[in-house]
Amino acid sequence: MGSLLPVGEPLKKIKKKMKTNKLRLSITDQCQFSCLYCRGGRAKSNSSKGRILEAFEIVNICQSLVKFWGIDEIRITGGEPTLRKDLLSIVEALNALPLRKLAITTNGLFTPKLLSELKNYHCNYINFSLDSLREDRFREISRGKEGCEQFKLVRSNIEEAIALGFKVRINCVLLRGVNDDELPGFMDFSREHGVEVRFLELIRIGKALEEFNQYYIPAKEVEERIYQSYDVISEERVPSSTAYYLITKEGAKIGFITPESCAFCNHCTRLRLDQYGNLRTCLMDIQGINLAGASESEICMMYPMVMEIKEQRRHAGRRSSSNRMDEIGG
Repeated sequence: MGSLLPVGEPLKKIKKKMKTNKLRLSITDQCQFSCLYCRGGRAKSNSSKGRILEAFEIVNICQSLVKFWGIDEIRITGGEPTLRKDLLSIVEALNALPLRKLAITTNGLFTPKLLSELKNYHCNYINFSLDSLREDRFREISRGKEGCEQFKLVRSNIEEAIALGFKVRINCVLLRGVNDDELPGFMDFSREHGVEVRFLELIRIGKALEEFNQYYIPAKEVEERIYQSYDVISEERVPSSTAYYLITKEGAKIGFITPESCAFCNHCTRLRLDQYGNLRTCLMDIQGINLAGASESEICMMYPMVMEIKEQRRHAGRRSSSNRMDEIGG
């Protein structure tokens, strides 16, 4: 890469006004599952949208975003990021950047030795997507071909990650009439394992657009059930976080992410980069700005324009999109 450019005063003023420090990095749209709200049995990928970037190209873009745009937190997503054969090369290179946090979101379907390798590169934060604690329902939602064995592997990897000292969170998409009766089980799981369980509202994007009215359940409804059945001792909301939490006397910590019932656009601090080099300011953006092949100086100069788009998105309110979640990352 070329020589570094100084960040001028105008750029510093923009950064101070609009904090956007988190990057969601989707490195693949491949996945072993076909979850009913994500793919729902459709084709597993759509890699005809362009050339998939090599690991070094992804890292070069991220390096520029860290240096010039103030990105200090990167979460690797997909699809299922562990399916990329060069995942560890990407993680190793990102670990060399001055990041505050390096994280990954996964469905948990990987060989157990990967956990120790991620740990070696200080990727210490793992979100596991787990929509059911029941084997039969897990298979129903995920449409996995080997439901029983896959469920066991996911559960085993979650427990191993906890044992290895990762900061583990469980993400569960709420689906009315499908898994919304599993609240007690997830409450117990949080308490017994000492991990956060976060309930995500279904969002009107991609496949979920077709099923939204059938499956959507507002987080407030589940929150009320918790207050009725458990002793909530505190509420917690971290500034710039998309989630708010309830902590019970029994020791459970339950989070809610509410893109539909209580959108958090106004304080969103995220940008999204996909495997083709497209940068988006929002999940709902149909088109992004392609950074593939861009030089450091070009990426640096794009910052004011991207922040202007981001500011517009913050005030745009709730929308829907035909984007596929597996392509741009959750």
